[in-house]
Amino acid sequence: MCPQDNATIVASEYKDNRIGVDALRLSLISDQVQGDVYWIPVFTPSTLLLSKNNPLRPIVFPDKVEGTSITYFNSINDLELPEKKLANSEYALRLTAYLPIMDFSL
Repeated sequence: MCPQDNATIVASEYKDNRIGVDALRLSLISDQVQGDVYWIPVFTPSTLLLSKNNPLRPIVFPDKVEGTSITYFNSINDLELPEKKLANSEYALRLTAYLPIMDFSL
């Protein structure tokens, strides 16, 4: 549920490369079953490598190499993001069961 922050290469673990989001979680727990409902009111995108705001872009995708200019296939700056309003919220459900022989989640 957390987008990636591709603006850093120093993260020591995969989970350190995540952007935190504001979310609400409601959990219903019993001995063998757990149900979770998630609500994310505002969409938070991942930081992409080709984004003009990414400080790694000039390193990973240079504009010139030895005097030769480079043109990339697509500009990430043209992506259209949803408006920041409650109608564009995200929802998720998860059901987890803890059985004697296995655990599974939907």
